Amino acid sequence: MRNPQYLNAEDEGTLEGMETAVDLALLDTKTEVCVLRGGLVTHAKHAGKRLFGAGINLTHLYQGKIRFLWYLIRDLGLVSKFYRGLALPDVSPEESSIEKLWIAAVEGFAIGGHCQILLVMDQVIATEDAYMTLPARKEGIIPGAANLRLARHVGDRIARQAILAERRIDCASPEGRLICDYIVAPEAMDAELERLVKHVTGSGMVSAAGNRRALRIAEEPLDAFRRYMSVYAREQAHCHFSPALIANLEKFWVTAKPGIRALS
Repeated sequence: MRNPQYLNAEDEGTLEGMETAVDLALLDTKTEVCVLRGGLVTHAKHAGKRLFGAGINLTHLYQGKIRFLWYLIRDLGLVSKFYRGLALPDVSPEESSIEKLWIAAVEGFAIGGHCQILLVMDQVIATEDAYMTLPARKEGIIPGAANLRLARHVGDRIARQAILAERRIDCASPEGRLICDYIVAPEAMDAELERLVKHVTGSGMVSAAGNRRALRIAEEPLDAFRRYMSVYAREQAHCHFSPALIANLEKFWVTAKPGIRALS
């Protein structure tokens, strides 16, 4: 994931390219497992570091450069492809789809939408200094499908604290380990990625798609996801077009951190 000027934040300029990359990764017949990692950033505060991502680009959100449909295209497209793979013609994805295991490598932080992405990954490696937050309430929006998925990872109370009160979850904490499978020193990320890829592919991947599909049917049936997204579309529209969105951004972001371009 690359948007170096904005701490790898997501916006209209990143969505299409990222979804295309996911399509190519899933369709490549020589690929057995996919790795999602943040690229090096150029922002002065973190220049030269890899960061998993800062969520939605608050600069563009404040400037009106992110349309309402962006939220729906992202979660029904990009994020859904991480979780459900690519649909086949005339077949429900609960029966068959093109999918592979996804490994996320979290360095620095996974804020907002990037934290949401971790909830659909199969394996998560995080550095011991990395953290996760969901500050959407403070910005005046709904954090994608986190309201649907976070509680089944960390439990209802912690999910409510994270979504309604911006609780920070350190990846190396007991709560963080409910989302992150492996915690490593920052300098050990490359070696751990190589080890994990070899481990998950060592005995073949013939059952991977079937096991993913079986887990999904138990934890998030497609109809449950559709019902959630119908509510999300309505409520996110109220938030996105509300004057409170700009008021919140000016209160918590523009005036508080004028030198930071993307924090969600």
